[in-house]
Amino acid sequence: IGLKHVRETTDANSLLVLLGDMPFIPDEHLVQLAKPLAEGASAVMSEADGILSPPAMFPQSTFDLLAGMTGDQGARKLFTKLDQTRTVKTNARNLADIDSIADLQQAEQKLNG
Repeated sequence: IGLKHVRETTDANSLLVLLGDMPFIPDEHLVQLAKPLAEGASAVMSEADGILSPPAMFPQSTFDLLAGMTGDQGARKLFTKLDQTRTVKTNARNLADIDSIADLQQAEQKLNG
């Protein structure tokens, strides 16, 4: 839905996939994701401990391919098929994903010590 909106209402040259249930992504990480894309990478994903994860950035040239992806790993599947991809490393804590009550409780512990 987000990609459809971007395509219909803007002339954006890239798309940032940033999930709302990942609250610990530092601003600087997003800045670091944009750099390889500006240098010609075909896509950029976050990586922690060898695991690819959002946030990710994709250039306009991939929008049609992204539009055809389905499931919660669609962008990752596309990323692994593209040439000239790059990753930006961060720690796993930054990529914490809150999908359950237990995840939320762990996040609260991280925040409150």
